[in-house]
Amino acid sequence: MLAEVTLPPGQATGEWLVDRVVRDLARLGVVEERDVLFVKMWFHKYGYPIHRIGTAQAREFVVRRLAQMGIAAVGRWGTWKYLNMDMVLKQVKELTL
Repeated sequence: MLAEVTLPPGQATGEWLVDRVVRDLARLGVVEERDVLFVKMWFHKYGYPIHRIGTAQAREFVVRRLAQMGIAAVGRWGTWKYLNMDMVLKQVKELTL
């Protein structure tokens, strides 16, 4: 599971943020806190892929090669497309049908 959190510039971060995300996901019934075995936090300065000439062709090549290896590419960073979580969930659902 990946939890994406957007923070305003200059917002202080730390372990409290990881704890808050896990706690809130448990509160919502998405996970059980005891089932969370590993967490990693990283930051992207820019939250969206940057496109340029040739991006579509490169994306198709990479996604096709990943599929040949049995790896499904989904989401903003997996498919290099501007997607919100609802569209990512739709992609995942379509993969599992």
